[in-house]
Amino acid sequence: MHSVVQTMIDYTYLDGDVVKPGMIAIPASASMPEFPSFFLFAFVKSGSVLVNSLVRDLLTDCGVLLIDLPTHLLRGGCHRDDGASAHATAN
Repeated sequence: MHSVVQTMIDYTYLDGDVVKPGMIAIPASASMPEFPSFFLFAFVKSGSVLVNSLVRDLLTDCGVLLIDLPTHLLRGGCHRDDGASAHATAN
């Protein structure tokens, strides 16, 4: 069985008004040296779920390791502010 060598990265992030610590495992080397890495960013409400799903399936089929940052942060308790909360204003 082949194991992937990983580097642990400590970080902090802002969750609401609180700074929280986090940690993520990053592969120490690329699974495909000719294709070391890339970053995919898709805006919320612009098809990001579809884009992430398609890219996840494609990378998995091609044997490229995937680091899903949004899922990692969500599991760690970091919640996105989608602007849905109502703010009262004085008239």
